[in-house]
Amino acid sequence: MMTKRFGYVLLLALLVLTSCERRAWEKTTRTDTLAAYQAYVKDYPNGRHLANARSAIESIRLREVMISNAVADYEKFLQDFPRTIARDFIISNLMRLLEPKVRALTPDEMDRMTAEIETSLGTIRFRFYALDAPETCRNFIKLAGSHFYDGLPFIRVSPGELIQTGAPREDMTAGPGYTIKAEFNGHLHVPGAVAMHRDRYPDSAGSQFYIGLADLPERDYQYTVFGQVTEGMAVVKKIGELDTNGPDGRPIPYRPLENIYITRIAILEPQGQP
Repeated sequence: MMTKRFGYVLLLALLVLTSCERRAWEKTTRTDTLAAYQAYVKDYPNGRHLANARSAIESIRLREVMISNAVADYEKFLQDFPRTIARDFIISNLMRLLEPKVRALTPDEMDRMTAEIETSLGTIRFRFYALDAPETCRNFIKLAGSHFYDGLPFIRVSPGELIQTGAPREDMTAGPGYTIKAEFNGHLHVPGAVAMHRDRYPDSAGSQFYIGLADLPERDYQYTVFGQVTEGMAVVKKIGELDTNGPDGRPIPYRPLENIYITRIAILEPQGQP
């Protein structure tokens, strides 16, 4: 008897909670403000409409960011919603906003900068060869500053040769939606050399780049070398030791079996301040 009575009480309590949540959701949708949806998420962390509330929060925040059209607000949005379906749109706007600032950089200024790549296995730093590949360095700085590389995996590890990343999709031809001109120069493919990946056409590079694990003389003067690792070569080698799907792997040969991601790429000024 007690068990049955307890069951009735529990059912009644559940009905009351469900009714309260339904009324709260109806009020939230009528109000249709950021504060209202945030309050619903806080009050009903396991609510039936939690996914809808979070989606509404993201949509409202995106509208606010589009109105402000400020770099800091776009960056905060990406930080709060790292898996947003609007990621490509946000990055595109960031690149547009950053373009004038990056365009104003001189080769001398870029040559003194350092790129800091944070990965899930450690940090890699490299210096730029901006005097010999100014537009390639400029493009990389713009992509890094717009958070294009954040969350992208190393998609290729050619044993004893190189590690490669920078593809927004599982596609060796994927890029930022445009290509840049080649700037072949006299910097050789030594261990730690940073160069742009391309297809068979010289001016087909975009965002994908690789870091050499050894001397690669067959690539000299055929690919744009635009930097050299100064710190973190041990991390490069660690990534280079990952098991892969081999030369016959599909859709990408030598795809690592373990995903190693870029967390972010910061561009450091000579004093070490981003």
